[in-house]
Amino acid sequence: MPATGQMKSLGMWVYSKPNILDNGRITHLDPVEPTDLPDGEEFDPEAAKKAIEEADPFEPRLKPLSMDRRIKVSRQ
Repeated sequence: MPATGQMKSLGMWVYSKPNILDNGRITHLDPVEPTDLPDGEEFDPEAAKKAIEEADPFEPRLKPLSMDRRIKVSRQ
């Protein structure tokens, strides 16, 4: 069991729940097939889903709190 002094370190704490994505959810929505595709071009739902996940990646589970990104604060 860790000592109380060790527990005050952010590296001792991890997330156990999934992170909230930029879309405000904990899962990505399924891609919607566009209606204005050029002739001869096919919609690839797997590639579209991969692009969505790359743009808004999942954070690893059990990630230490010390690895959090800094919050961007806009000053007006």
